[in-house]
Order: sequence, then structure tokens, then C-alpha cells
Amino acid sequence: MGNTKVKWPSIEYAQRVSSYFSHHATNEPLFKPELEISKKVLNLMKVKPQSDINLARIAKLLMEIEELEHYDGSGWHDFKTCIVAWIEEQRNDL
Repeated sequence: MGNTKVKWPSIEYAQRVSSYFSHHATNEPLFKPELEISKKVLNLMKVKPQSDINLARIAKLLMEIEELEHYDGSGWHDFKTCIVAWIEEQRNDL
């Protein structure tokens, strides 16, 4: 996911993991749900100002993927952990 350090949790970090999903989705279809969910999550993360409703939408997307067949590897767990921590930071700032 690159050698340059980025803040964790952050939109930039989540974008890097989403790029990882994009790269692997071309050869492994099980990465496609992770890519699609990560794109939706990233779009919602960019909304300013954040709200409880928006943060709940992001959390719901993270739960929805569990109902789908997906790769569910370390990349997804890294993405999910990053997003959960980011949501917590955002809630603290509301």
C-alpha cells in the first residue's frame, strides 16, 4: 500500500486501502464488494460537516458487507478498523 506514511485513521489511509481493493478486484471477484463499499464509505467520509446520521450510514455500510460474499482478508480488516477509529474521532468532535 505504498511506502509513504499517512495519518491513521484518515481518509487518505482509507483511500490507500481502497486502491488495494481496486488493484486486486481486477483478478479476484471477491474484492469487488470491498471496493464498492469502500468507495461509498469514502464518499461519505468526505461530507463536511459530519453528522451522527452520516456516521451511522458509514457504520451501516461496514455491517452490510458482512452479509455478502467477499474476500474478507487482512486488507478488509485494516480498512474496517481504520474506519471504526475514524468514526470514533469524528463523534468526539461533534
